[in-house]
Amino acid sequence: MTDPLAVPRARADGLTPLIERLRSAGRVVLTTHVNADGDGIGSQVAVAAWLNSIGVGATIVNPTPFPANLGFLVTRPGLVADLGTAAAARALREADLFLVLDTSEPNRVAPLLDHLDPERTLVVDHHPAGPTVVGTHGVQDPTAAAAGELAFDLLRLADAPPLPAADLGIYVAIVSDTGSFRFSNTSPRAHRIAATLLEHGVDPEAVFQRLFATAPLRRLELLRAALGTLESDPRIGL
Repeated sequence: MTDPLAVPRARADGLTPLIERLRSAGRVVLTTHVNADGDGIGSQVAVAAWLNSIGVGATIVNPTPFPANLGFLVTRPGLVADLGTAAAARALREADLFLVLDTSEPNRVAPLLDHLDPERTLVVDHHPAGPTVVGTHGVQDPTAAAAGELAFDLLRLADAPPLPAADLGIYVAIVSDTGSFRFSNTSPRAHRIAATLLEHGVDPEAVFQRLFATAPLRRLELLRAALGTLESDPRIGL
């Protein structure tokens, strides 16, 4: 019987050598594009959880600050180091490898470019390759619904056991980039991956509350102020 979650052959061929390099590293810095979203962050957290489980040090250092609304994905102290801090400088200096997720475009990681030695930089991205890419090794597969799908496949090929932090990160990644499974990039495989993550214990209601049902008080106050300026115009039937 065919495995419905089997990793496509070409994708597996690209991810397998990346897994071997990540396994043999001592310290890895994970990064994503500026103004990171749920896909980039969720994918980072997932791969970091796997790396930590096999004894590889993993630190997230992004070009722009870590989004506050995704802080619930950070499950251990020291996982994230904001660029410009001593912790980030140390992580960048000591890294054996850099893993760029959810982008391959140099301009989208510009604040970090000086640190990303091409020979030590790996890319895992679901966007088509542009005219120039970061690093010299990686997988760019636009058939994936999200970078989170590629992170799922990377962990699957690595024979990683279910890891709660990784499962939650991948679910957030896929939900975010598919618009809660509404966008055209939603695939049957994305639903199958989501089902697997739910079987592992991911709570979809809790994720919904975190991603879509909460907002900072300041944003709500701004909305209230804006709504207070609304006026009706009888000429257009409002």
